[in-house]
Formats: sequence, C-alpha cells, structure tokens
Amino acid sequence: FCYSQPGIYSVRLIAGYNGCKDTLIKQQYITVDSPWAQMETKPDCDTATKVYFTNRSQGFTWHKWYFGDGGESTDMNPVHKYAALGTYDIMLVTFNSRTNCYDTTRKTMALVNRAITLTASKLAVCKNGKVRFSSTMAGSTPVEFNWYVNDVQVGDSMDNFTYTFLDTGHYKIKVVTKDIYGCRDSIVRVDYILVSKPYVAFTASPLVGCVPLNVSFTDNSKVTTGASISNRMWYFGNGNASTASPTITNLYPGRGKFDIKLVVTDNIGCKDSLIKTQYVEAKKPVAGAMIPDTVCADAETTFTNTSSDYKTSAW
Repeated sequence: FCYSQPGIYSVRLIAGYNGCKDTLIKQQYITVDSPWAQMETKPDCDTATKVYFTNRSQGFTWHKWYFGDGGESTDMNPVHKYAALGTYDIMLVTFNSRTNCYDTTRKTMALVNRAITLTASKLAVCKNGKVRFSSTMAGSTPVEFNWYVNDVQVGDSMDNFTYTFLDTGHYKIKVVTKDIYGCRDSIVRVDYILVSKPYVAFTASPLVGCVPLNVSFTDNSKVTTGASISNRMWYFGNGNASTASPTITNLYPGRGKFDIKLVVTDNIGCKDSLIKTQYVEAKKPVAGAMIPDTVCADAETTFTNTSSDYKTSAW
C-alpha cells in the first residue's frame, strides 16, 4: 500500500475462519512524514503559451520545477512561457531536510488556443418567433455563458438558450464565456437575426360604378427591411381570386357590394392579411314605375317612379 499524503494512520486487520472473525487495530500506528507535493497550473488568458505555476506542497524545505520543455525553476510560484503550443509533462519535486524524504507530483498539460462558437437554429423568423442559440468552447472548460440581444443581457450560465423575438428588425447577438481559470472570451454577430412581419395595405379605384365595373387594385403592403414579398393572394368578393402582381384589375359584371381581401407572404414565410368590408360597389339601375292603365279624359294622371339604384330619371 502506498500513502499518497502525509499523516498519522491507524491500521486494522480482520482475520476470519469458517465465519469466525477477529480484529486487530493499531491506532495511529503509521506516520507518513513530509513532504507532500502538490501543484496548480493556470494558463494566461491572453497568451496561451504563458503559464502560471503555484506550489501547493506541504512540509517541504526544498523544491524544483521541471516544465517539460527543458526549462527548470526553483521559484516558489514561477511564470513560464513556452516556445509553442503543445503537450508538456510538468513535474514538481519536493524534499524535506528533516525527514530526508522526497515527494514528486506530475501533470500533463495541453496548451491550446481557446476558441468559442456561436450558432442559431434559425437566422430569420417571423415576429413572435423563437430562436435557439448555442455556444461551445474548445481548449478549456467553460463554467459560464452570458447572452446578450442588442446589448441587453438576456441569459446566463447556459451553453444554449431560447429567445422569443417580439418585434421586427435586425438583432445583434453576443455571447461572453468564462472558463475554469476565469478567462473570458466573446463573439458578436451584428444583424445576425432578422425578425420579419409584412403589413398589408391596398387601395382600389373606382370604388363605386356601374356594371360592368372594372376596378384596379394596388398592393401597398410593407415588409421588414431585408425581407421581400414572395406571394400575394387577392380575393375580390365575387368568387374571383388571383396571385398576380401588385397591381391587378377585376371585372364585376353584376351588381352588389363586395368584400376585398389581400393575403401577403414574405420570403421568410411570414403572413399578414387585410379585409375591407363592402369596399367595392357595382351598381345597376333597375327601372320601375307605378302607372295607372286607365284614366279619364282631361283628368290629372299620377306617375310614380319606383326605380332603384339610380341618380337621375326622365319620363
């Protein structure tokens, strides 16, 4: 058995035969004397080849560092800069002049540049849409992630999170990481997420006229900067529909009041629609009159105009 650190240890022996047992205990019987070699290493946050060494050993009167690249030091807590990134075997040797004992600790250390990533499940969404963001770190162990949307912190201590975008526009995304050594890194993506929503508007002319009435419709819809209209669907209220260009005409051969609806879809898949109730009126006068079929000579005769949908009339 090998004791890994100094101390005074008790020893217990249990002997058994056919179910019978006996125990021997010697309290504080073994003394493991100093020293006990222990080290900590911390890479520099800005220069990956620069390393801070800390001697955490106990009970030593002498020590020596071996940095694995041929370098050595007897400083208590040296700072060593390596010529290149790579893997190095570190050794710290300690000695106690009273006990004449040595103890050595070793550590394999990989020096690599830290690198973080930032990805999104979608780069464009509709208003009120959700995006899941993720970040990873290579070259170290992350302990903290802080997320920012348009410079406002919205999440922390997670390597991924989901954010709901309530307004349209372009959004800047930033993640700041911290590793086990307290080193911080960040990635910023400007105009990284596009949040879109079309806003439907249209006009028509003429809005009132006689049948057959030919009406011209114009799409005045707006979309978020960076998006474009990919599809529009007109519903003219008389059974006709069209996916034609922003300006289109529709013929109303019969009289009536018609509801007009326009549905617009942008290239991201976001939709908006607008209905204008009884927006177009196609008119056709209907002549009608109440005329007596028998009258007396030299008597006054009354003619009653019962026509509908007319402005002028003449007898």
